[in-house]
Amino acid sequence: MPSKSPVVDIDTSSGNHSAMSLKCHKAPKIWRRSSHTSPTNFWKAPSSSEDHFWSAYEATRPNYASSNFLETIYDYHDEKDASFSIAHDVGCGSGVGAFALAQRFSHVVASDNNTSSLHSAQRFLSSKYPPERISFNHCKGEDIASYHAKNSADLIAAPESIVLMDSRAALSSFAKVLKPGGTLAIWMYGRPHFSEVAYKERCQDIFDRIADLSFRKVLTNLNAETEASWKKTASEMASFLDYLDFGKPNENWQNVKRMKWNSRSAKLGFFGPGACDFEFEPMSNIRQGEALIEIEDGEMWGRNWNISGVREYIDYSFPGMKDLVHGDSKIEELLGELGEAMGGKNASRSYTWPIALVLASKV
Repeated sequence: MPSKSPVVDIDTSSGNHSAMSLKCHKAPKIWRRSSHTSPTNFWKAPSSSEDHFWSAYEATRPNYASSNFLETIYDYHDEKDASFSIAHDVGCGSGVGAFALAQRFSHVVASDNNTSSLHSAQRFLSSKYPPERISFNHCKGEDIASYHAKNSADLIAAPESIVLMDSRAALSSFAKVLKPGGTLAIWMYGRPHFSEVAYKERCQDIFDRIADLSFRKVLTNLNAETEASWKKTASEMASFLDYLDFGKPNENWQNVKRMKWNSRSAKLGFFGPGACDFEFEPMSNIRQGEALIEIEDGEMWGRNWNISGVREYIDYSFPGMKDLVHGDSKIEELLGELGEAMGGKNASRSYTWPIALVLASKV
């Protein structure tokens, strides 16, 4: 198994390096619709296939509860002696984030801009929790302050969704809804990376080519507006969320903590430059005093798969991808090559994920 590198906490305010230390009331049920739907909302499955897509999608994705990832967030929140009453899962998709949050918070609000995704989340979460524990809101992340009381939330989580928003508007909206001292937790992960030294270089190269060929089918013949949206999303992911700007210290946010897993060995993105005709333009808005933490951990969210698992990941890496890649001779050729590089069709290889997590406290 891969060995873990030391954890380093870099405090930009002092230059010191130290080891990282990684601990009711009900909201009313809400179901509201936003009157605005973004024309560049490209991450959407047809309603008729939404449940099937999300089920297959989640089966190939990491488990947030593993590797103490959520505990990192809860420990940060608990350090302030904050309440665990109300949390939001913004951009909830199928509801797996809300499901995890509801294990610690008394009430969770799950919101999404896609009606069909929100319906999938409602069906899933309603089978796990009673109605008083979960409420739902159809709205953009940038608009949650229009639907929820000021200073009402203890924690807002935006898992795998912030790059689909206008981050400046979203952060402003989040700041209004959070209580003073409340926690904002934003995270993104990219495509998986092989972690075993004997296999990672060769296997990852082939896998990345498959991913790029697959996404090229999505990113071809785009109109200018949609291409600009994809470029924004890809560039923001390439920055490992460094583009997020929390403004002047203690204006709206404090104690900003930026954490990155496997940023030195992997790229944070679902595809590389070979998939598109635009260049990535990552940027950084890290400010003096923010904590920067980089962790190389080949076991983070670790899982194993064989070549069938790789195929399933590719098929459900994006809504409609399975139909797009079906029968593509070059992709099939590369999948065969990858299967051999992995040790044969029944061989199971370990993989991990690049992750960016940004934590901040409302002033």
